[in-house]
Amino acid sequence: MTAASSGHRRKIPYLGGEYGASTSVNPDGVDITRNGVLRSLAHLGVLNTLKRFTMPLAKKTRLIEPGGHDYYMHAPETDLFELATRLGDEIKNGQLCGTAHFTGNPERKGVPTYFRRDGVVDCKRHYGRFESGDCVAHQAPDI
Repeated sequence: MTAASSGHRRKIPYLGGEYGASTSVNPDGVDITRNGVLRSLAHLGVLNTLKRFTMPLAKKTRLIEPGGHDYYMHAPETDLFELATRLGDEIKNGQLCGTAHFTGNPERKGVPTYFRRDGVVDCKRHYGRFESGDCVAHQAPDI
Protein backbone atom coordinates (compact mmCIF):
# COMPACT_ATOMS: atom_id res chain seq x y z
CA MET A 1 0.00 0.00 0.00
CA THR A 2 3.02 2.31 0.34
CA ALA A 3 6.15 2.80 -1.75
CA ALA A 4 8.28 1.68 1.20
CA SER A 5 6.43 -1.61 1.71
CA SER A 6 6.34 -2.27 -2.04
CA GLY A 7 10.10 -1.74 -2.28
CA HIS A 8 10.68 -3.90 0.79
CA ARG A 9 8.68 -6.80 -0.69
CA ARG A 10 10.80 -6.60 -3.86
CA LYS A 11 14.06 -6.19 -1.91
CA ILE A 12 14.57 -2.73 -3.41
CA PRO A 13 16.25 -0.19 -1.10
CA TYR A 14 13.94 2.66 -0.23
CA LEU A 15 14.58 5.96 1.49
CA GLY A 16 11.81 8.10 2.89
CA GLY A 17 11.26 10.79 5.42
CA GLU A 18 9.56 13.99 6.41
CA TYR A 19 11.07 16.86 4.47
CA GLY A 20 10.74 20.51 5.36
CA ALA A 21 7.92 20.09 7.86
CA SER A 22 4.45 21.59 7.92
CA THR A 23 3.08 19.38 5.11
CA SER A 24 3.85 22.17 2.67
CA VAL A 25 6.37 22.99 0.00
CA ASN A 26 8.64 25.89 0.88
CA PRO A 27 12.14 26.98 -0.22
CA ASP A 28 13.81 25.83 3.01
CA GLY A 29 12.22 22.39 2.81
CA VAL A 30 13.13 21.99 -0.86
CA ASP A 31 16.78 22.89 -0.14
CA ILE A 32 16.96 20.52 2.83
CA THR A 33 15.46 17.69 0.79
CA ARG A 34 17.62 18.28 -2.31
CA ASN A 35 20.86 18.53 -0.35
CA GLY A 36 20.01 15.53 1.82
CA VAL A 37 19.16 13.32 -1.16
CA LEU A 38 22.36 14.33 -3.01
CA ARG A 39 24.52 13.70 0.06
CA SER A 40 22.82 10.34 0.69
CA LEU A 41 23.30 9.22 -2.92
CA ALA A 42 26.97 10.28 -2.81
CA HIS A 43 27.49 8.44 0.49
CA LEU A 44 25.93 5.28 -0.98
CA GLY A 45 28.18 5.52 -4.04
CA VAL A 46 25.34 6.19 -6.48
CA LEU A 47 26.84 9.61 -7.30
CA ASN A 48 30.58 9.64 -7.82
CA THR A 49 31.00 13.33 -7.15
CA LEU A 50 29.16 16.26 -5.71
CA LYS A 51 31.24 18.74 -7.72
CA ARG A 52 28.41 19.09 -10.24
CA PHE A 53 25.99 20.19 -7.56
CA THR A 54 25.97 23.44 -5.65
CA MET A 55 25.08 23.06 -2.00
CA PRO A 56 26.13 24.48 1.34
CA LEU A 57 28.59 22.58 3.47
CA ALA A 58 27.00 20.07 5.80
CA LYS A 59 26.49 21.37 9.32
CA LYS A 60 27.90 19.60 12.32
CA THR A 61 25.56 16.93 13.66
CA ARG A 62 23.76 18.02 16.78
CA LEU A 63 22.62 15.42 19.28
CA ILE A 64 19.45 16.20 21.20
CA GLU A 65 17.16 14.10 23.35
CA PRO A 66 13.46 14.27 24.15
CA GLY A 67 12.87 16.40 27.20
CA GLY A 68 10.31 15.84 29.90
CA HIS A 69 6.96 17.59 30.39
CA ASP A 70 8.55 21.05 30.71
CA TYR A 71 9.75 20.84 27.09
CA TYR A 72 6.21 20.47 25.67
CA MET A 73 4.17 23.60 25.09
CA HIS A 74 0.40 23.24 25.15
CA ALA A 75 -2.38 25.49 23.90
CA PRO A 76 -3.93 27.43 26.78
CA GLU A 77 -7.43 27.55 25.22
CA THR A 78 -9.27 26.46 22.07
CA ASP A 79 -9.08 28.57 18.89
CA LEU A 80 -6.12 29.83 16.78
CA PHE A 81 -2.44 29.65 17.76
CA GLU A 82 0.28 31.83 16.19
CA LEU A 83 3.75 30.33 16.67
CA ALA A 84 6.61 32.75 17.26
CA THR A 85 9.41 30.27 16.47
CA ARG A 86 10.61 28.00 13.69
CA LEU A 87 12.03 24.49 13.73
CA GLY A 88 15.67 24.58 14.78
CA ASP A 89 15.40 27.87 16.69
CA GLU A 90 17.49 28.12 19.85
CA ILE A 91 15.15 28.87 22.75
CA LYS A 92 15.80 30.35 26.16
CA ASN A 93 13.64 29.88 29.23
CA GLY A 94 10.91 32.55 29.22
CA GLN A 95 11.05 33.17 25.46
CA LEU A 96 7.71 33.57 23.64
CA CYS A 97 6.45 30.32 22.09
CA GLY A 98 3.37 31.87 20.53
CA THR A 99 0.04 33.54 21.12
CA ALA A 100 -3.49 32.14 21.29
CA HIS A 101 -5.96 34.31 19.38
CA PHE A 102 -9.73 34.20 19.66
CA THR A 103 -11.49 34.47 16.31
CA GLY A 104 -14.93 34.39 17.92
CA ASN A 105 -14.08 37.45 20.00
CA PRO A 106 -11.59 39.69 18.13
CA GLU A 107 -11.73 42.26 20.95
CA ARG A 108 -10.25 39.71 23.36
CA LYS A 109 -6.53 40.11 23.88
CA GLY A 110 -4.33 37.17 22.80
CA VAL A 111 -2.88 34.85 25.43
CA PRO A 112 0.90 34.41 25.13
CA THR A 113 2.61 31.11 25.94
CA TYR A 114 6.26 31.05 27.01
CA PHE A 115 8.88 28.31 26.90
CA ARG A 116 9.89 26.97 30.30
CA ARG A 117 13.31 25.54 29.41
CA ASP A 118 16.36 26.19 27.22
CA GLY A 119 16.60 24.00 24.12
CA VAL A 120 16.05 23.77 20.39
CA VAL A 121 12.60 23.64 18.73
CA ASP A 122 12.42 20.12 17.30
CA CYS A 123 8.68 19.87 16.66
CA LYS A 124 5.86 22.32 16.01
CA ARG A 125 2.18 22.11 15.27
CA HIS A 126 1.47 23.06 11.68
CA TYR A 127 -2.27 23.57 11.99
CA GLY A 128 -3.34 27.00 13.23
CA ARG A 129 -6.55 25.74 14.85
CA PHE A 130 -6.18 23.89 18.12
CA GLU A 131 -8.00 22.57 21.14
CA SER A 132 -7.10 23.46 24.69
CA GLY A 133 -4.23 21.22 25.78
CA ASP A 134 -2.98 20.39 22.27
CA CYS A 135 0.80 20.34 21.96
CA VAL A 136 1.79 23.38 19.87
CA ALA A 137 5.59 23.03 20.08
CA HIS A 138 8.27 20.82 21.57
CA GLN A 139 11.88 21.59 22.32
CA ALA A 140 14.77 19.33 23.17
CA PRO A 141 17.98 19.82 25.14
CA ASP A 142 21.41 18.86 23.84
CA ILE A 143 22.82 15.52 24.96
